[in-house]
Amino acid sequence: MSDVLGQPYQQAVTKAEPRPRSWLVILDYIFYIALVLAAVGFLYYIYIFRDYALLYAPFLLQAAGTTIMISLVSMVLATIFASLVHLDASRVSQ
Repeated sequence: MSDVLGQPYQQAVTKAEPRPRSWLVILDYIFYIALVLAAVGFLYYIYIFRDYALLYAPFLLQAAGTTIMISLVSMVLATIFASLVHLDASRVSQ
């Protein structure tokens, strides 16, 4: 093979060796340490304010139940309305 001027391509043969990336390993360790510290801090926060957590737990569980019920009703209504639209579209095409 040759280039536009008719001269053969010359390929430089270089041996590429991967450089050590020790700073990536250090960043990995820093991330894992920060993750563990965040988890410990969150557990400590829950432990310190456990009285408030127990106080608000019934309200939060009721709110979660309400959210799940709204989602289920929305799915049922979406299915019903989609089937009505599909039936109407099939009636129009006939």
